[in-house]
Amino acid sequence: MTHDLALPLPAAHSTGSDRQQSTVQRCQLFLLLTPESVSGTDRTSLLSRIERFATLTTDPSPAIAFLLFVGPVQSPSSNSFHAYMTLQIWLHEMATTSPPILPIASPAQLLPLLKTFVAPSPPTHRGPAAPSSRSLLRQITATAPARPLSEHSTNVLSDICHSIGEVATMTASGQGMQVLEDFLGEQDAKNIESFWAEEWICE
Repeated sequence: MTHDLALPLPAAHSTGSDRQQSTVQRCQLFLLLTPESVSGTDRTSLLSRIERFATLTTDPSPAIAFLLFVGPVQSPSSNSFHAYMTLQIWLHEMATTSPPILPIASPAQLLPLLKTFVAPSPPTHRGPAAPSSRSLLRQITATAPARPLSEHSTNVLSDICHSIGEVATMTASGQGMQVLEDFLGEQDAKNIESFWAEEWICE
């Protein structure tokens, strides 16, 4: 089976030569993975499945939903985050372009978050160019602006967290801080934690 979930999208309409509109049902395809998918599955088999999934010619492109916990524990563990990061590393090593991956904390959040993901974006008005998310990530440390995060640490942090909000969430728990320390080192992790504790503002 190439995918695990197919979420219907708002109907699009196409006009035929007879000028009659026909409804075209489109779906967003998802591959549903868990920490067990990474730790309990052969890497080659998993990446082979992901590569087949990534080659599906669908519009929109397929995506991976990564469920951080599925058991009785009510919050993701450090093992969950490690499995998630391991999968991120594997995807970066793929020869083909990897699908986007959506971390989801709990089964209860699965459907609401996927519905948000496929919801049409509201129209936006073009304004002044905003700073890139990567340049902002470099400033999320207590030593900025004099000493922002290094390029290497910024790259690693952007792999771990997909938004500045996710960085704040990671620093709010002991498990999240452990993940940051494992991948960034103790000093960078503490400086990032101090940034949020002291309520620094990036301008």
